[in-house]
Amino acid sequence: MVDLHVHILPELDDGAKDWEDALDMADMASSSGVRTLVALSHANLPGQNSAEFLKKYWEQFYNLENLLKKEGSSLEIVPGMELMSDGRLPGLLKEEKFLTLNGTKYALIEFDFEVSASQIYEDVDGMLNAGYIPVLAHPERYRCVSRQIGHVFEWQQMGAVIQVNKGSILGRFSERIRRNADLILKHRIASVVASDAHSSEYRTTEMNEVAEILETYYGSASVEILLKENPWRILCGEEILDSMPISFEQTLT
Repeated sequence: MVDLHVHILPELDDGAKDWEDALDMADMASSSGVRTLVALSHANLPGQNSAEFLKKYWEQFYNLENLLKKEGSSLEIVPGMELMSDGRLPGLLKEEKFLTLNGTKYALIEFDFEVSASQIYEDVDGMLNAGYIPVLAHPERYRCVSRQIGHVFEWQQMGAVIQVNKGSILGRFSERIRRNADLILKHRIASVVASDAHSSEYRTTEMNEVAEILETYYGSASVEILLKENPWRILCGEEILDSMPISFEQTLT
């Protein structure tokens, strides 16, 4: 499996609390069948000095890479950031102030949970026009999606990639968010499922449970597409598979 969304680097955000926690997260991921993960951090936050943060990011990335080699781990880590979206983001990426996913045209972006749908439409359009493909992190958690879930289909049709969180599928946040995730998956709008792991104790890197849920309720093909094929294609900068999504105006069969 390939996990696109793991906050495994200490001292950068609210992810791994120290190197022991980071190594435990890596071991848990590897033990559950993850072969490659994106070691990312929150970025483009208010008050953040991009130059200093980027330098610190690479220090922590190479530290973890070296620790994994010393441990004899076969887990591959690749670089990336979870970027707080705003109108300046395409320009900042062009200036290489922040990182896309493994240096590709795919950029993992997030929004405030109370964001308006219109803001997401605007920012998705801005990213696409700048030559980037926005990977929308956990849209099932946004309040505007709970009000009108059809927005997610429209963002996907614009060209955004929809990434659903493991915890949302497992009901770890709320029943409202679980229902949103379920509908997005049933309508084949999601292209990736990721852990959004922050710790070895809660919101972990363990992926077997969600793989079993996907296979049971959404079919064995969903495991291959959402946990393996599409995330790998994204990290290679390739076009993802067409999931043939179903709009919310259509009836599920």
